[in-house]
Amino acid sequence: MELPSNRLETAPQRPALFHTVSTFLKHVLHGQAQTIIVLVLLFILAMAGLMWKMFSLSDDLARELVLQGTELQSVALEEIRQYYSSEVVARIKDVDGIEVTHNYTTKNHAVPLPATMTIELGKRISERVHGLQVRLYSEYPFPWRSAGEHRDAFETDALAWLRQHPDQPYYRFEHVGSDWRLRYAKADLMQASCVECHNSHPESPKKDWREGDLRGVLEVTRPISESVSLVRGELQTSFGLIGIIGVLGLCGLTFATIKIQRSGVMLEHLVDERTAELRAETHKARLAVREKAQILATVEAFFIGITDQGAISEWTNRAEQTFGIPLSEAIGRSLRDLPIAWNLDEILAGLSKTGDSLMTVRLEKVRLMVPGAKEKFLKLTISPVCEDLGIGYVIMGEDVTNRLILEDELVQAQKLESIGHLAAGIAHEINTPTQFVGDNVRFLSDSFSDMGRLIEQYQRLLAAAKTGVCPEALIETCEAANRGADVEYLLAEIPKAIDQTVEGIDRVATIVRAMKEFSHPGNTEKTAVDLNRAIESTVTVARNEWKYVADLHTNLDPSLPPVPCLVGEFNQVVLNMIVNATHAIADSVKGTGGKGTITICTSHVGDFAEIRVTDTGMGIPESIRHRIFDPFFTTKEVGRGTGQGLSIARSVVVDKHGGTIAVDSEVGKGTTFLIRLPLNASSADLGKDGVS
Repeated sequence: MELPSNRLETAPQRPALFHTVSTFLKHVLHGQAQTIIVLVLLFILAMAGLMWKMFSLSDDLARELVLQGTELQSVALEEIRQYYSSEVVARIKDVDGIEVTHNYTTKNHAVPLPATMTIELGKRISERVHGLQVRLYSEYPFPWRSAGEHRDAFETDALAWLRQHPDQPYYRFEHVGSDWRLRYAKADLMQASCVECHNSHPESPKKDWREGDLRGVLEVTRPISESVSLVRGELQTSFGLIGIIGVLGLCGLTFATIKIQRSGVMLEHLVDERTAELRAETHKARLAVREKAQILATVEAFFIGITDQGAISEWTNRAEQTFGIPLSEAIGRSLRDLPIAWNLDEILAGLSKTGDSLMTVRLEKVRLMVPGAKEKFLKLTISPVCEDLGIGYVIMGEDVTNRLILEDELVQAQKLESIGHLAAGIAHEINTPTQFVGDNVRFLSDSFSDMGRLIEQYQRLLAAAKTGVCPEALIETCEAANRGADVEYLLAEIPKAIDQTVEGIDRVATIVRAMKEFSHPGNTEKTAVDLNRAIESTVTVARNEWKYVADLHTNLDPSLPPVPCLVGEFNQVVLNMIVNATHAIADSVKGTGGKGTITICTSHVGDFAEIRVTDTGMGIPESIRHRIFDPFFTTKEVGRGTGQGLSIARSVVVDKHGGTIAVDSEVGKGTTFLIRLPLNASSADLGKDGVS
């Protein structure tokens, strides 16, 4: 974000650079003859110095080339020996009739030992290539190789060096007569496959060999005089070509100098024009910066720029007003150092997620406490900015306090509208059990009156019996009262009436409890909620909506853990889904007299709780499926839908809970809405677009 200002600061330096170049060219062109003479003298001196340097480097170059070639030869010989040992000798040493020995030339069906093979190969190479020698010697040679063994100074020094540094070669350039030669020695280390053979051989001079011990030296001697002559010849040829090219270049430079003199005035004129253009561009850039500042000052949102090192590089006027921190105190500091009363861990988590994914992260509801003011809520959008040295960030924020208040009021209004719409149905649901409760109570009242009269006659009969005289007329009166009360009927029906009354009262209590839970405003903060119970309450409240057109089935996962959510707003989402499903089925079965099916399922999937609402309605056409969550979009006739149900559902699920809501529909078969709510409350803090 600071790049434009940097350009503005460096732009005035470019005209000065062009002016300096043009001034230098003028001085050169005014003294053209002197310049050419100086260039010729410098060229001659440079060629002389170059010739001296080339010849001084020729010996070093030749030695380096010979050293590299000799090193490659020693590596090749070592690899040949190891390959011969592992792939030839190892395969045939246990074969009957074939012997591996040093005197293989005197025996039939015999092959040389690896060391013997290397020595013989070195002799052949020495015979074929003049001056090149390959030798293999050891401090502990076998008896058949000990005769004539004599160590010169190089061999002694090589053995001493390689004992201390077995992984490094030892080499020396020696002058022999009029020639130079390179002697290159490399350690021949004891291999694991050879230890047993050397320790067990009866003629072995050493019986305690171990893997990695220095068992010998592979020496390659190579003359370098021919290489020096070859390099010098090549360098002389190269020097001749460089000289020719230099002469041609000097001629071209002279021609170019004359050409530049003729173009000097034109160049100066172009520099002046370019200087004027750059000044105009600088002025435009300054105006653009001023215009940018003015535009940002009029935007309701604030912008905070953060470098890859975490320092604040941009702090707009709106940011000053929102946080009460002036620009001078914010620039160059980190967010940790600023006295802002918000959830810093949430902001840092958003920055980290943006840096890891290189995607925009939205924080929908960040609480901000400003001293001397009411609590505010901010909506932050964190975007990555790829810079040369790393990843920076731009935080765009806006005060959404009033919007959230309006959204809450809209949700509450939607809930009240739903309650008002459901009131008649709920009254009907309550009226049905109330009616048979009343009928049963009246039956019990009448029965009680009959039983009261009967009990009164029985009490009179009991009083007469106590006196010892029971008039016949009194007995007949009791029998008549018994027949009038129909005691057997009452004894059979009264328990049924009581059970039906209790059932009706339970039904009314269930409806009232569900209505109470549904209409409860709930908390402003998420709490752990039993979604299954919330769904059952909403289904009960909406029963009068769906029972005439659909059968509603629930398949609720009993192992579903409590989910952190706003229960009142979640109830509204479920109600909206049931009402939408009911309307879709009503359109589908209209005129058929049949019923559709609504199925509500819950399940625990990973870190989410899933709620599926499936209906067998008309389905949603593909052409409008992407618009169903837009505010005020509806396909229903006027008066039946406002287009707010799914929009509010999306806002509640995605924006307020950090979840997702998806739809899967097939025209003519039905629709399934899938709602996923995070079980971890912190997962809901980093909100993204969760509609699919």
